[in-house]
Amino acid sequence: MRKRGLFRIRERYILIILVFSYLTILSCEKYTIKPFEIAPDMVVSFETDIQTIFENNCISCHGGTISPDLRAEFAYYSIIDNYISEDPESSGIYTKLLESSHGSYASETDKQLILMWIQQGAKNN
Repeated sequence: MRKRGLFRIRERYILIILVFSYLTILSCEKYTIKPFEIAPDMVVSFETDIQTIFENNCISCHGGTISPDLRAEFAYYSIIDNYISEDPESSGIYTKLLESSHGSYASETDKQLILMWIQQGAKNN
């Protein structure tokens, strides 16, 4: 008889722990940081948006020794002729970010900004 009572107490503790864990996990959702959302009508600037992506993610490799040179003074002219095409989704700079070798360097937001910049005409703005 004693073992059954002890078993019921364990079941209650396990149930309490499971409920508490579940509620804790649910409550954390509202405090998580949401990713930056891009407005569909946002004008993407090369200087403030795209160059920042290059400096934060790419410059360690593409800082003058590996093509394209993505340093601020060379980046735009280094990519505009060889890495931008009429079809934005097939542009070299964008497709390179989708490859496994480069994909981890840029966030999904960064990739989206680069695609939008190309779709908006890849201006040096």
